[in-house]
Amino acid sequence: MQFKSMSVTLWVDKKTFRQTKAEQTAEVGMEENGKSGYLKQYWTMDFQGEVQQVDIPADVEQNAREIDDSSSY
Repeated sequence: MQFKSMSVTLWVDKKTFRQTKAEQTAEVGMEENGKSGYLKQYWTMDFQGEVQQVDIPADVEQNAREIDDSSSY
């Protein structure tokens, strides 16, 4: 599988600096046994409301590690 392209667009409110919308497009090419395929995925999200508090469980915080761009998920 080969990523051909990916783009992400974010909308941010000028007054509150809160993200209000996200849009992503990804294009992937695949080839197997001499046959090729192409996939294009598009999604968009509108954000509403606001977060009052985020609680991180202690075991998650204790086991957290930094990642970089070369890490695989």
